[in-house]
Amino acid sequence: MFTLSNRGVILDLEVGNIHKTFNLGEINMENKITKETLKKLRVDINKELEEIGKKYGINIECGSSSYGTTDFTMKLEGIIVGAKTKEEEAYETYQVIDGLPPLHTKLKLPNGIFEIIGYSTRSRKYPILVKPVNGKGLSKLTIEYCRRMAK
Repeated sequence: MFTLSNRGVILDLEVGNIHKTFNLGEINMENKITKETLKKLRVDINKELEEIGKKYGINIECGSSSYGTTDFTMKLEGIIVGAKTKEEEAYETYQVIDGLPPLHTKLKLPNGIFEIIGYSTRSRKYPILVKPVNGKGLSKLTIEYCRRMAK
């Protein structure tokens, strides 16, 4: 549970039988929550979640968030260290069916070198997920384009 007050942000987290309270410090809120406030808050929360994750052998981080002027909701996402994501598992399933190159294959695309990181089952036109080798971000490819660029 997060508590926002004029004195800062308190993260009250309970995982299993462990209960821990973190004071995330002062954030100038000016009596409303803004996009900038959430960005600062996300950085601080992720630092604390990293510490907790190391203890349990999981990677935990803040996921999607939404906010109003006086409240916000932030999703926590976690995965066991070394486990495959649902996108990686889906890619391995569809790899044989669609004749795709192996997971983590590097593709030389016109705008740089990208690595295949998964398959989005919810995206019919662009299901192949790739990320740039040097940098951040996520791009999507069609199955046909992925096959063609892997050759």
